[in-house]
Amino acid sequence: MNINVRGIITAVLAIAASDAFAPSVYARKVDVSAEIKNLKGADYRKKSVAITNLSGEKKNPEALNEIVNVIRTEKKSEIRSAAVIAAGNIGGTAAVGPLIEVLNNESEDISVRLDAVEGLSRMRDSATAFDALVRAAENPNPVIRRVSAGLLWRNHYPMRKDVLEPILKRMLDDTDEQARESAKQLLERKP
Repeated sequence: MNINVRGIITAVLAIAASDAFAPSVYARKVDVSAEIKNLKGADYRKKSVAITNLSGEKKNPEALNEIVNVIRTEKKSEIRSAAVIAAGNIGGTAAVGPLIEVLNNESEDISVRLDAVEGLSRMRDSATAFDALVRAAENPNPVIRRVSAGLLWRNHYPMRKDVLEPILKRMLDDTDEQARESAKQLLERKP
């Protein structure tokens, strides 16, 4: 079998140099105004790229405001999911409320809700985000319970051991077998 190594290298370099390659987003200056214009358009590809580009704008209130608008108005769950992830990446106190709304919306697609859990877990300086995750660890949905408990443990365990250990101990009696197993594994791994 002949492999065209030059062709493979050329393709990899072309992808790495393109706008579609996510790490390149963080290496260049983003035109926030242009990306916001793309967010407001009907072209889903441009909207998706704009969300990705804006997700690197740490604590940029203008970018976050437009991303939150997408979360609240977009019909496609794939676009809402990307916007939820971007809000978690952008961070700041203004991102917490919209992420909690998504997490608590039982009619929302589960993957979008889990993206909200993940975003909230990275907001370590927000007591409101922490409290929402603690409540989510007791959510009726076992997947949300497991993921919330795992992310709380990963991102907050040493500092909030007093709150997290009782949650995990209660999960040992959970109705969901995987939740019980996750709690057991987390308690065994504690530092």
